[in-house]
Amino acid sequence: EGGLSKERKAALKSVRKEAGKKAQDLVGASEMGGQMFFCSSLEAPDGDHELMGEAMDAMNKDSNPALIERLGGAGEVAKMLFSAGVDRLAIRCHVPEDLTTQTNAKDWVAYVLDKIGVPGSIIGEANATHAVAEIPKNESQNAYPIKVKDTAMPLAMTYLRENKLIPEQAESSDVVYGDDDFPDDDDDDDD
Repeated sequence: EGGLSKERKAALKSVRKEAGKKAQDLVGASEMGGQMFFCSSLEAPDGDHELMGEAMDAMNKDSNPALIERLGGAGEVAKMLFSAGVDRLAIRCHVPEDLTTQTNAKDWVAYVLDKIGVPGSIIGEANATHAVAEIPKNESQNAYPIKVKDTAMPLAMTYLRENKLIPEQAESSDVVYGDDDFPDDDDDDDD
């Protein structure tokens, strides 16, 4: 990292922190409810594939229980990450080896790309444990990355439901697709 610009170093730090915290959320949800498959969006990578790789590494990194603010530790849960940038929606999927008997990263990502309704593609070689994809901005189809993400995440969840990897929702009003659906709780108005 020594040869990186200040901006890139700051971006890496931000990505690792956001992803590490998100990993702890997934681990907590998994431990409480037994769910092993998740979809999540990340803002800090801004659709950058290299930063999405760093995010996945940060999420899968073993957590240090001695730290006050624990990060990472989600290597044992399957996850599909989405990050909308200006030019593309970046998608990265990880399925731990021991969960590949239930589904695999390549099929999960291929399902989303097949159902999304706008052109997208797998980047590099996808396999049972790892897949990377992108859906480029397509103005002629009104396919802007942030809007495409709002369609892609529910499709990824549908795949999980269809394969009985997450529970069916009792009512559609109970469905929560990601943390983007919640207002920012950082603003405390306790005056």
